[in-house]
Amino acid sequence: MQQSVIGWAAIYVAIAVALVGLAVVLVALRRVVLQRDGGFDLSLRLRPGRWGGGWVFGVGRYDGDQIAWYRTFGISLRPQRHLLRRELTVVNRRRPAEGDEWHVPPGHVVLACKNGDNELDLSIETQTVTEFLTRLE
Repeated sequence: MQQSVIGWAAIYVAIAVALVGLAVVLVALRRVVLQRDGGFDLSLRLRPGRWGGGWVFGVGRYDGDQIAWYRTFGISLRPQRHLLRRELTVVNRRRPAEGDEWHVPPGHVVLACKNGDNELDLSIETQTVTEFLTRLE
């Protein structure tokens, strides 16, 4: 009896590990696919003042007159946000503020933006900023 319980527990653990592994592979594959053909690392500060400084990691893709933003750790194939180029204005460019360096990936700069009437912080790789700014014009 005890051997069958241990056997079933091992099967449940193996299934759980396999499911977690599959989820990790799917998220990684999704990220690779999104970064092809114009995708780039783009984090947004969605909830300032919250844990993690409100930063959410993601991937941006140029899509006509807008930038489609996908969460890095998500399974949706649809973008979670659309930033219209004509409404997005960069107000300031800066290094991550003290405290943000734990939440903003290394090699990123922070762009303080206005998106219509809303203020929005974007974190983008330093070597990608010039292309990003050019595409906004």
